[in-house]
Amino acid sequence: MAAVNEAWRVLSDPTRRRQYDRAQAAAAMPPQSHTAHPRWVPPEHDQVADVEEHDAVVRAMRGAPLIALLLVLLAIFVVTAFAAHGPRTPRTAGASDGVVEVGSCVRVATGVPVDEVPCDEPHDGRAAAVVPLDLPCPPNTDYYVAPGGDARVCVRMERTP
Repeated sequence: MAAVNEAWRVLSDPTRRRQYDRAQAAAAMPPQSHTAHPRWVPPEHDQVADVEEHDAVVRAMRGAPLIALLLVLLAIFVVTAFAAHGPRTPRTAGASDGVVEVGSCVRVATGVPVDEVPCDEPHDGRAAAVVPLDLPCPPNTDYYVAPGGDARVCVRMERTP
């Protein structure tokens, strides 16, 4: 355990690690003869610098999966935010889409929900408001049951032929 602690103390400190690597490299070199010239290694090609550069790359790459995940989640959010609404087309005045809303032309019949119709066809009036069943309609409007029966459609009568 003492050897493991000493190894951690040396390897966790960059300065001590560099000294250790140089000592190991010097011990591994063969003895030199009188005629041989010592091999000079420029500092920019030192193995220690290569190890430190490799460590920096490894540290930088540790965060890469998290960054990639965040970018994918952001892309999914953006795509779903725009795709969920679909292309928006402006509604032509008086057009019928089957949904009764304020301004819709409606045909009314006693005892049945109102029916949205195109405004260029015969209709009884226009929806002035759509309110919950427990709220009253505005003045000068008559109320009828909305399709689905979950609200009131307040109709301002126009009676077109």
